[in-house]
Amino acid sequence: IMNGVDLWGEEIFSYACYIIYTDKEGVVDEGVSADGKITWTFDRQHNSLRILGEGAIDKAVFTKAPYDVYKNEIKSIYIGEGITSIVDGAFEGFSALCEVEIKEGVTVIGSNAFKGTSVSTLVLPSTLTEVGEGAFGGIEKINDIVYGGTEEKWTIIKIGENNPALMGEIS
Repeated sequence: IMNGVDLWGEEIFSYACYIIYTDKEGVVDEGVSADGKITWTFDRQHNSLRILGEGAIDKAVFTKAPYDVYKNEIKSIYIGEGITSIVDGAFEGFSALCEVEIKEGVTVIGSNAFKGTSVSTLVLPSTLTEVGEGAFGGIEKINDIVYGGTEEKWTIIKIGENNPALMGEIS
């Protein structure tokens, strides 16, 4: 296992509806995909984004993601069980982003998905099979990586080029 890695054993939003809240425990904005399968919530009190539901976060979606307006405020992202993949460039340039937790179910993190962020804490699921080129580009070191699978499973994940934070010595 590489140093610093711990083991712990569609157009979805393009036509999304979203409602602004200010009275619900810090929730400022939330929305649901047109098909009702994926929801997102931005909590300004904690500067966190939660994405929950079922299915892939599709490639056509994130050029117009409704929560993109918070990209310089979001410090943490939680992607819940049931989400199966993260689109190329999904959170690219989210400059304040330092914590990412991805639950079981996600198999692919697309190219440049977290490029240009400040991720220092990363939780990855055992279901992960591929990390695209530059998914964590521009990040030299992730201080805490927690992986839900075994050492053997970690070694067979296809990690694309330009992910220096995920590359390193295997011990």
